[in-house]
Amino acid sequence: MKQNHGGYRVAGRLALVAASIVVTLGAMEFGVRFVLAHYLNPFEPDATVGYRLKANFSGRYPWVPVRTDDHGFRVPTAQPPASKGTILFVGDSVTFGFGILADDSYPTLFAKRIGRAGDVMNAAVPGYNLGQVIGTIQRFVQEHGRPELVIYGLCLNDISAAEHPSNYEDIDPHAIRSRQGGLLSSSMLLSVLSRRMQKLSAPAAAGPPDNKESLLKDFSAPEIRTQLAGFAREWSELERVQQTTGVPIAVVVLPFRQQIEQHPDWQAPQEYMRQKCAATDLRCLDPWEMLREHRTEELYTATSSMHFSPGGSRLLADWLAESLRDTLNTPLARRPTR
Repeated sequence: MKQNHGGYRVAGRLALVAASIVVTLGAMEFGVRFVLAHYLNPFEPDATVGYRLKANFSGRYPWVPVRTDDHGFRVPTAQPPASKGTILFVGDSVTFGFGILADDSYPTLFAKRIGRAGDVMNAAVPGYNLGQVIGTIQRFVQEHGRPELVIYGLCLNDISAAEHPSNYEDIDPHAIRSRQGGLLSSSMLLSVLSRRMQKLSAPAAAGPPDNKESLLKDFSAPEIRTQLAGFAREWSELERVQQTTGVPIAVVVLPFRQQIEQHPDWQAPQEYMRQKCAATDLRCLDPWEMLREHRTEELYTATSSMHFSPGGSRLLADWLAESLRDTLNTPLARRPTR
């Protein structure tokens, strides 16, 4: 009988340990879900453009504070009321201001430069290509009416991404595991741990050659032809949007760091865009020359080949305000001293 009582005690202790583990894992799962959903993931699926920013989000992405308004547009620390018509910025992570505060992004600095901080809306979303940008413009017109002006920050990888728009799974890899099904496929905790293990086990990069060369240097490369055809179709659709809505669209052709700091002869995209712009009513603006004049300054964030630093964003905002002076017909605010 004593041995049986001892067995019961061992079994009870094991059951208690198992229950404690289950409760602990459950609490961790809940915590991971809460943090990712409400603090570290500003995105949500969207049937029209794949995904969009959540409305009224306040958290971080990836580790930089990000806040959105009722419409899911990124907003700076202080957003005064609108005073005139809306100036709508669209694009991808470069225009969004990836890796820097919203206050340091070029749309926000542009708004201050022209003295219309409440009129500028930043509807850019990281990962978007031109097709998704067009969907954003059309949705804005349907839901909010015609803006005064649309400014599209065309990052040059929009050309190569024309046939491959990002989807929600690219932003939230956990969604892939969940849809695939299987044991514990719905566990977000396991998803985070598995992604972490994959990063730790991945071989270190050994300094591969620049993979942007075919895009930036040589548009005759076979691997870019399909993307060029797709971009041409999207470009034609952007022209149609301007014609049907009556909203002027300005396209800012944003160069890569490599073109400014290392390879000024890599201007295949600029030449391609010059040809596209010469045959369109869309207004195109290329800050390449201006940025080259400041190439010794820190124009881009430390680890990025395309995302502007606060200093680079300020230069771009000032240049853009001057370039659009005639379009906006707005006196420029005095540039703050630094």
